[in-house]
Amino acid sequence: MSQHLETPTVRQVLAAVATAFNEPLAELLSERRHQAAVQARHAAMALSREMTPRSLPVIGRAMGRDHTTVLHGLRVHQARMKNDPGYAARVARARTILNPETLTA
Repeated sequence: MSQHLETPTVRQVLAAVATAFNEPLAELLSERRHQAAVQARHAAMALSREMTPRSLPVIGRAMGRDHTTVLHGLRVHQARMKNDPGYAARVARARTILNPETLTA
């Protein structure tokens, strides 16, 4: 049985994505729109939705954004996961950071 059954917080997801994408956490929370920060932000939105019980408005507030922005980020994330292997690898790395037992699985 796994000992890592905790549900991560949105803040923990943000920290893991910042690490995986090699972006400062402050960039993910900033107003800046450069591509690297936007991609990391979209990944954090998607992983927050997937790995936490939080609603879109709660996720948006945690990132200083509106729930419709989160919804848009989820759509962009889905498309990018299919078409960008590098992005998908960084998202997988963030998942591993959040769930370290996957390294031994």
